Amino acid sequence: MKTVILLSIIGLSLSALAKEPGPIVKSVYGDDNRVDALEYHDEKFVERAKSVAGQVHYKALREDPRLPGMFEYDKYILSEEQSLCPNQAFEEQYMLMGCSGFLVSEDTLVTASHCVQDQFDCENFRWVFDYYEGTELIPEENIYKCKQIVVSKDENSLRKYSDYAVIKLDRPVTNRTPLKFRKRGEVIPGTPLVIIGHPTGLPMKIADDARVSLVTKEDLAKPRDQTVDSSSMFVQFIKSLTHWDYVFRSNLDSFQGNSGGPVFNKNTGVVEGVLVEGGDDYEIVDLHGDGNKFCRRIVKYKDSLWGAKELVFRITKVKEIQ
Repeated sequence: MKTVILLSIIGLSLSALAKEPGPIVKSVYGDDNRVDALEYHDEKFVERAKSVAGQVHYKALREDPRLPGMFEYDKYILSEEQSLCPNQAFEEQYMLMGCSGFLVSEDTLVTASHCVQDQFDCENFRWVFDYYEGTELIPEENIYKCKQIVVSKDENSLRKYSDYAVIKLDRPVTNRTPLKFRKRGEVIPGTPLVIIGHPTGLPMKIADDARVSLVTKEDLAKPRDQTVDSSSMFVQFIKSLTHWDYVFRSNLDSFQGNSGGPVFNKNTGVVEGVLVEGGDDYEIVDLHGDGNKFCRRIVKYKDSLWGAKELVFRITKVKEIQ
C-alpha cells in the first residue's frame, strides 16, 4: 500500500482519526454526492445505514453525569480541524469517527484490516451506531466493544491483495438487521454503487452516482522512464492482472473515515465489498493568491471511470463470513 499518512491528533477524540493510516484517503468525482444519511431519498438504504457503525477511541466518550447511560463526546468542527477554505461541504459538522464497519450477523462486524490490526485496537476502540448529524449524546445501547478479532489480513503482494478484518462484538446487536452481502460471483463493470459510512469522521453519510470500473490508469504499467525500471513495470503489470480477483475500483465519493465501510450494489442492495483505499481528500490552496493565507479544499476529480481511484475489497474474499 502507499505511504502512511496520519491525521493530526487534537485531543483524545482525534486519536481515533489518527488511528487510520494512509494512503487510506478518498476523494470526490464530479459533483459531491454525499448526503446526510437520514436525508437520503431511498428509505431502503436509510434502513441499511442503521447497520453501519463508526470507530472511536473509548477516551473520546464520557458518560453524562446528569443523564446516566448517555455519553458525551469530544466535539471538533471539521472546518477548524482541517483548516478548510470557505464553503466546503459539511464544514460545520463534528468529526468523531476514525473508520467505518458493518454488521454481517448479530454480533459480527466487518471492517478494513488497517482499522483493526491487533489486540490494542480491539481493546481501545468502540463501535458506535446511529451517529447522525444532530447527535449530541450517544446512548450506551449504541456503543459496542470489540470482544475478539476473528481475522485481520493486510497484504499487498505480487499475487494477492487483502485488507479486511472480522471482529466479534461484546454482545449481540439488537434492533438492527445484518447486511446482506454477495457470497459468490463478481459484480460486473458499470454496476451502480452506493457507499455508507463516516467520511472524515463526520456523521453518517450516504453517497451514490458511482459505478464499478473494470480497469483504470491507476492499474496499468507506467511508461518506462527514469523512475520506473523494467522490473517494477513487470511487477505492476502482474498486479494489474491478479489483483482484480480481490478488488475493484470505482468513482465513489469517499473520504478517510469511509475505510472499512460497506459498498453496496445499488440495484440489489447487497454489499459488494469493503472500501479500503483511494485518492487524496484535500489539497492546499493559496486562498487569495498573494501567499498570505493557505487553506484546504476538497479534491475534485473528473467524473470518469478511467481515472477512478477508490479501491474496494471484494466481500466474497472474506472467507471467514461465507
